[in-house]
Amino acid sequence: MAKQLPCFLARSHGRDYSGFLPFLTSGGFMPIVKLSSKGQLIIPASLRAAHHWQEGAEFLVEEVPEGLLLRPRKPFSTTRVSDGLGCVGYTGPPKTIDEMDQGIAELIRHDWLEQQKTK
Repeated sequence: MAKQLPCFLARSHGRDYSGFLPFLTSGGFMPIVKLSSKGQLIIPASLRAAHHWQEGAEFLVEEVPEGLLLRPRKPFSTTRVSDGLGCVGYTGPPKTIDEMDQGIAELIRHDWLEQQKTK
């Protein structure tokens, strides 16, 4: 469990800096951030720089037993439709929509007949 710094370190010149001071943990200092009225958290510049996070970086938010975990969203590399279609294995001439519909209907009919045999 983190221990907060003593009160006299958090107050200086009549101002309360407790929200900006880090917690002291067994692993060292842990920065504290405050939630704004708009639900925003500001990640300290030193952490943003260390992780190479720029303005507009997107994060996945995961709920874990200890609270929330932020994971940087890794964007997919740019691809073309033809890149994805190459993995389906069909090398014949292009099919029409009607031909594809007919093939799907035949597969459904075949699967239904197979299920009827097992009943």
